[in-house]
Amino acid sequence: MKVFISSVIGGMEEYRNAAADAIILLRHDAVRAEDFGASDASPRVACLGAVRNSDAVVLILGSRYGEVQVSGLSATHEEYREARDTRPVLVMVENGAEFEHQQQEFIDEVQDWNSGNYTQSFGTLSELKDGVTRALHELEMSLAKGSVDSDEMLERAIGSLEVEDGYSHSGPRLTIALVSGPCQTVLRPAEIESSALEQALLKIALFGSDPIFTSAKGTETEIDGKMLILEQDGRCVCIQEDGTVDLAADLPRSNGVMNAIIEEDVEESIESFIGFAVDVLDHVDETHRLSHSVVVANLLYVGYTSWRTRSEHAQSPNTTTVSWRVMSNPKIEPVYLTPPGKPRSALRLSASDIAEDLMVLLRRQLSD
Repeated sequence: MKVFISSVIGGMEEYRNAAADAIILLRHDAVRAEDFGASDASPRVACLGAVRNSDAVVLILGSRYGEVQVSGLSATHEEYREARDTRPVLVMVENGAEFEHQQQEFIDEVQDWNSGNYTQSFGTLSELKDGVTRALHELEMSLAKGSVDSDEMLERAIGSLEVEDGYSHSGPRLTIALVSGPCQTVLRPAEIESSALEQALLKIALFGSDPIFTSAKGTETEIDGKMLILEQDGRCVCIQEDGTVDLAADLPRSNGVMNAIIEEDVEESIESFIGFAVDVLDHVDETHRLSHSVVVANLLYVGYTSWRTRSEHAQSPNTTTVSWRVMSNPKIEPVYLTPPGKPRSALRLSASDIAEDLMVLLRRQLSD
């Protein structure tokens, strides 16, 4: 495995050497800018290319931010941005350092994205070396069950979406599935049926960072095969043994004589679900055995409902326009990103972008 070491170079040489020693000790290849040979490419292009060609990045954050590049970011910040959505980033933060203002903002960004995954602190060379060793070992363990297969995860996600049940529904229903891999069991059957898991999921659904239930209404719980299901007033969430998290939710009914799908409702629902699902995964898989995830969304029971923004519907709530595509074939196909897989650790920071993109893909199917 190629592991790129990212940090300010000046003044951090001994720490970079300690990180390289840990990487080599575990029989991986340490990739450092100071080891690059002569090249026609600029140092900036060479370093970003090395990040793209590496399997993981060790990010060492000390007090200094580094020289700002043409992008407005330091070289280390650019390398982090290049890596965060595509490969694991192992974060090492110096204890007790007096961080420059830009460096503190950078650390805040990293910690917000990272949500605790592969984060270590260090005060000495020995502590840094031990931290890198532990983080790489955890990464190896997360990959030990097999390689990540995005196509396999996508197939599971589409199969996990709620299907039409033949019953009459009052309006459109949004269904979302978040499937993670490598495929493995993270919840034993006894854990699925435990009151501890039920209470934990209910707490996340009611009071987590992205609540999807309200304490003003009651919640029903049941076990269906290999999944735990929680239902409340047109919303249903479930967790499966492999860590799959599903949501099916009736979309809010719009004002006026003519009902419409409001795109802001769709986008907000998808974004809050992703935040909820991340909290659930952090609870059931604290050691991050599941390293990558796929999010799939669909709309059921669309009928001849139109798609509008809130402002468009407010201007004419009693009239509607339905696309010829929907009139000729009202069935909507599941939508997902290309490529479908994302590092799990990037989900929370990317939730807004993922929700917006999935909303747009759904809108395309319902609009001319």
